[in-house]
Parts: sequence; structure tokens; C-alpha cells
Amino acid sequence: MAKAYTKLPPVTDEIRKKLRFVRRMRIIGIWGLIGPPLVVALIVLAHRLSGGAVGRYLLSHDPWTFRFFTTLFSIWIVGLILLFLNRAVKCPRCGLGFRTRMDFERTWASFEGQSGFGANVFARRCLNCGVREDGSV
Repeated sequence: MAKAYTKLPPVTDEIRKKLRFVRRMRIIGIWGLIGPPLVVALIVLAHRLSGGAVGRYLLSHDPWTFRFFTTLFSIWIVGLILLFLNRAVKCPRCGLGFRTRMDFERTWASFEGQSGFGANVFARRCLNCGVREDGSV
């Protein structure tokens, strides 16, 4: 996988500590993106199962309901931003983008065997050197 490197440094405890940050950023971004829609889906399900009692309570135009849904939306936006920022994270082992392949070149005329976008914000390993988020190779 590491075509540009002949000798990569071994995975040390310092690299594992930096990889912990990479893993946490991905997990917080994913849960921030899927958590609020799950909460809304659970509210809709509870509304359906309760015969409308939950809806009357949540849509009573009290100030807390506006803050509640604004907070859910804000958490969703933060998760979305974190997933976009995940593309900028550098691998502590090879120094290239952790979730961005550096050898990827999109040519619109022909793909020449390459598929995808050259980035994967959900990846659990470096797309350049192959080190995993837990420090294994």
C-alpha cells in the first residue's frame, strides 16, 4: 500500500496517542451526524405509539422545545463539520492525509482503474500507509 515509502517508522506509543485523537474525531463526527436524526426518529415513533400524546408535549410551543430542537440541529451541524475536518487529519506515521489518498488523480476522460473519490471520512486505517486507528498495521 505504501508505494512512495521504502521504510516507514514503526508504530510507537506516541503515534498510538495521536491515533487516539484521530479515532475520537471520527467517532464524535459520526455520532454527531447520526445521533440527532435517531433522536427525532425515536420521538416520531413514540408519538405514533402514544396516540399523539408525545407530539402534544413536544410541540406545545414552550421555550424548552425550541432550545431542544435547536440543540439537536446544532449537534448535527457540528458532526457534519467534524466529518469534513476529518479529511484534513494527517497520519502521524506517514505524514500524509489519513483519510485522503495522495496518489489519487481524477481524470474525467478515463478512470484508469481508479474508483471512488480518493477520500473516505469513515476509514479506520490510513489510506496511504495502512496503519489502523488502534495502531496495528
